[in-house]
Amino acid sequence: MGLGFTDNFITDIELLLSVGSLVCLFLYLVIRRPIAGLICFLFLVITRANEYIPQLRVFRPSIGVGIIMLAGLLFFLLANRQPVYFTGPQSLILFVFIAFCWSTLFMTDPAPRDRPIVFFFEPLLLISVSFFATINTVRSMTDLRKVLLILGFTGLAISLLTIVQSFFTGIMSGASYAYESEADLYTRAATAGLGPNGVAFTLVTILPFFFYFVDNEERSILVKRLCIVGIPLAVLTIFLTFSRGGFICLIIAFLLILRRRLNLKYFMGVVVLFLMIAILVPGAFWERVLGTATVDPTGQGRALIWQGALKMIHAHPLTGVGYGQFVNELTRYQPYSGPAGPHNTFLGIAAETGLINLFIFVSLLFVTFYDLRQLQRNALVFSDTRLAGLSETLKTSLVVAVIFGLTGDQRHTVIFYVCIALVVALKRIWRQSQPTIAADVPKLQEVE
Repeated sequence: MGLGFTDNFITDIELLLSVGSLVCLFLYLVIRRPIAGLICFLFLVITRANEYIPQLRVFRPSIGVGIIMLAGLLFFLLANRQPVYFTGPQSLILFVFIAFCWSTLFMTDPAPRDRPIVFFFEPLLLISVSFFATINTVRSMTDLRKVLLILGFTGLAISLLTIVQSFFTGIMSGASYAYESEADLYTRAATAGLGPNGVAFTLVTILPFFFYFVDNEERSILVKRLCIVGIPLAVLTIFLTFSRGGFICLIIAFLLILRRRLNLKYFMGVVVLFLMIAILVPGAFWERVLGTATVDPTGQGRALIWQGALKMIHAHPLTGVGYGQFVNELTRYQPYSGPAGPHNTFLGIAAETGLINLFIFVSLLFVTFYDLRQLQRNALVFSDTRLAGLSETLKTSLVVAVIFGLTGDQRHTVIFYVCIALVVALKRIWRQSQPTIAADVPKLQEVE
């Protein structure tokens, strides 16, 4: 007999103690120093460390973490009479996007759902809390630097955990994430909370942050050296995930990063890095990347999945089949061997929540890239090298994330929305720090 959370009384007590510890930690950090609370929150949800808390039948651990963060931040802002930011078009667009996702749950028949509705609420909560907490906590360039640092260190932690797991497990039969080559069955590197594609997406999005600190960090030599170490670790980890989308986006990320760093030092460093990794990575990786559908049927499988998504869109163009229902509905529209996600962010949004919501999501991207373009122009006009570096770094991360979304469903990945929130915060911080100059930017641009 237990307290209703698990099947064991002792486990219930341990669970309550762990949750209580989290509550105390977040309340202290958020009330006293909200940026510290945001740093802990982002580390938890991006690494999925919150999933190590024992699972509950009543509520998901990450939902509790999200509510703690949101409640603590609101209490701090109200108690200290600080403004609550919900400005910028991104805030409104994201709110409408999430509301539309939520509403489609009630527009469809709930019978196919194989999980409680709270499981569908979880990713929407984490997205909204991450975005809202970031734009309201990051209020200076110092805060922005701290968030970028924790994102970089989060990537470093994910790389280390994934590499250790990969080299310890090696080749194993019956692995949860496996790729069967012509010779052996290889384990695709992952963590307890992130699958192989999730690891690859997170690291390739964080990679530009490492280069930013390598070029611009002057306060701490330790931070700079850790970022130098983080680059090869992240690249090696992406290779070990056997993610083809990750490999393609890795190449694109390096092209975008190095096009402004055209010197012999960077060129030779990248060449040596790829040569060393090519030696460490098993030949099965290249077989998977370059292989045809006869060797690895995943490519053909994704084509079938995308055909199913298009059929869903054709059948339900306005509301889709319902948020989170793609896996359950796929076999009704396309013969397929088993459950599968959409493997495409844009098709996934349109198939589950309709073309209207896809337009809303694309609008979010358009407005964000427009803001980045304006920030880069302002940096050029006023010779602000720091603004130029930050906006270019965030732009590279978002471009890579969008491209990865063409072969993987990344609409629930928190770091993607954190990057968008950082763009909103950067725009606001720059305007507040230079109100007179910022107001004259349109006039200067008209003169040009």
